[in-house]
Amino acid sequence: MHPHFFRLLLCLAGMLALPAAYADAIKDDGVCTDGIYTNCASEEQSTSRNTRLRPFRDEVIVAGNVQDAQGKTRAAIIESAKKHKWKVVEDKPSRLRLQLDIRRHRLIIAVAVKGGSVDIDYVDSVNLNYEKDAKGNESIHPNYNGWIRRLLKTARRSAAS
Repeated sequence: MHPHFFRLLLCLAGMLALPAAYADAIKDDGVCTDGIYTNCASEEQSTSRNTRLRPFRDEVIVAGNVQDAQGKTRAAIIESAKKHKWKVVEDKPSRLRLQLDIRRHRLIIAVAVKGGSVDIDYVDSVNLNYEKDAKGNESIHPNYNGWIRRLLKTARRSAAS
């Protein structure tokens, strides 16, 4: 028999044992393909994948000497949020609250717009293993930092065009 036949059988048997909602998140080699490891591992394993929650301060979106830098920055963040499927759940002139829902995971952030730059603060999450230890160090699922960096990168590109 072909060597991949047994691998295929094992994969199918494993997928049948999983709830249907998780079957698309597992490849035949057991690697998580959806970017959220909690679909692929036990809660203990996903906690070990946490990373330090990075502060995003004074992230420049538009040069400060540009006319209406605050308005352009705010518009670029909103456009970027929509591109990456974030919802604007609070919209004030100098403060936005954004929410990202991915499967059974939720992330809420606050974006303070200050001229041509922004500060991004973690507000709340569901199923992203947020923890704060006794020393005040915060940790969260590693995708958090990537989602924020992607949001900022797209906002910078949007503002430049």
